[in-house]
Amino acid sequence: MVMANAILLEKFHAKIIQMCGKELCDKWIKEHQQRQKDFEEFLKTKNLTLDYVKKIREEITEEFGNKEQISPDKVKELYVNFLCEVPAHYPFHSEEFLKKIEINKNAKILDFGSGIGQELFNLEKKGYANLHYYEVNLLSKEFVRFLIKKYNSIVKIIKEPEKEYDLIMSFDVMEHIPNYKEVYEDLFKRLKVGGIFINGYHFTPKGTKGSVYHYEETYPVKKLFHENGFEELASTNGYWRKKWAN
Repeated sequence: MVMANAILLEKFHAKIIQMCGKELCDKWIKEHQQRQKDFEEFLKTKNLTLDYVKKIREEITEEFGNKEQISPDKVKELYVNFLCEVPAHYPFHSEEFLKKIEINKNAKILDFGSGIGQELFNLEKKGYANLHYYEVNLLSKEFVRFLIKKYNSIVKIIKEPEKEYDLIMSFDVMEHIPNYKEVYEDLFKRLKVGGIFINGYHFTPKGTKGSVYHYEETYPVKKLFHENGFEELASTNGYWRKKWAN
């Protein structure tokens, strides 16, 4: 299994090098290796190990993987208490979107469902100063608090999203939320007119059996954005600008 994962990782890195260049790929690898060391250091303070956290994820997947449906309450419980994100070797979304849209360094930014906060920490290194972290998973949140203290970070952990954001980003989150339509609509109200919403998701296609944690796209996400006053900036990447207040 370790050898198979190493081969897959090598192929993935080769693809990233082709897309973005070796220098940027090496930077991502180095930063993620440090983050994994940080994560293991953090877990020791909780008397946990990385293998244990990964084992929990595998056991949950095995237990629920053959079930047609899990109750929304159970999914929430799994995400809050068990399914902590672990550092992985993949590129930052923020590296991509900063090449395509201009964002003021003083912009108020929310990462909704931020996991271990890698996008926000990457933005902080680039000089962004008003960064809000929102996450429901308790262990991920504790890890980010550990990182903030260790590196004297300015990232702010929030209990609930605030208002008047210039940028809201959400990656690989909404497909895990049964009432995602209501969540989107609430976030829309928290974004300034003229603000940007960067959105990435992987809903299960209707009529197919996808990940046990992924819901179907019962209400078209693009339609939802259009109905709430947004214009699409890049159809393949989910970049939206809020044109009018909803």
